[in-house]
Amino acid sequence: MSTVTQSFIEMMEGRVEALKAKSDWSGAQTTAATTVDSAREQYDADPTTVGVYAKAVEIQANVYRDYGDKETAQTLYSAIVDLLEDTFDYRALCGRVGANLALFYEEQELLEDAVNFYSWALENFENANPPEWGEAAGVLNNMAFLYENDGNIPQAEALFMKALQINNDNFGPNHEATADVWNNLGGLHYKAGKYAQSLEMHKLALDIRIETLGERHTETAQSWGNLALAYTALEDLDNAKNCFQSALTILESSSSANANDYATINSNYATVLRQYGRDKDAEQVEKRMNKFLKKH
Repeated sequence: MSTVTQSFIEMMEGRVEALKAKSDWSGAQTTAATTVDSAREQYDADPTTVGVYAKAVEIQANVYRDYGDKETAQTLYSAIVDLLEDTFDYRALCGRVGANLALFYEEQELLEDAVNFYSWALENFENANPPEWGEAAGVLNNMAFLYENDGNIPQAEALFMKALQINNDNFGPNHEATADVWNNLGGLHYKAGKYAQSLEMHKLALDIRIETLGERHTETAQSWGNLALAYTALEDLDNAKNCFQSALTILESSSSANANDYATINSNYATVLRQYGRDKDAEQVEKRMNKFLKKH
């Protein structure tokens, strides 16, 4: 029996990713299954290689997840939990698996199960060697959105704040990931009706995105659009219009702009104009949208 090493698993993972990139799902599934079979044979003979086997199963689970067969993927991720639940040696892998399972349960609206797996994933990422701080912050964001959608604003805010602290401490105050959490907090406060706080947080996100991503980036446009909504809620039409215009101008000049994002910001702008009796201006904005969408 050949020895299946971590290096071998990484090479096979690269092969699977290349096949996925070409949408060769049959080839990816076959390669992943072969990798699992090899690792399983070794694990049966030597149970101390459980980490290599678990990683192989994760590769296979990821193929089914990305292909859209979530039921099979969930079964495989759960099998990894069963393999590793009594060991603390594979924290990062457990964190990834827990985060994937949490997303599946969230999609099924099984919120308690989702929270339990998010919490398990967070514990593993924080206690990995070295800690996976970026992944931990991502889990906190996902948990916060879960609570936000469930109407639990205080719990969502506490989780966003923890993610913000992690990103600030580990990546710095002017990092893209830090800007993302400021943006999320701005959205949360907007939903809670705290428009002044929302405005300030979106300003912070905008400043960081301009510095790190540039003035013409699509995420910078997102921040301008969010600022526009906050100004609208504060009945500051002039600033709202300027922010809407900035967002649309960026997206119109971007080759990577998402048509749905553009349509959303444009529709919000037209709605605001009509609220202030500017029907003709709203019609011009909508014509602008139709022109953009015809090209995309």
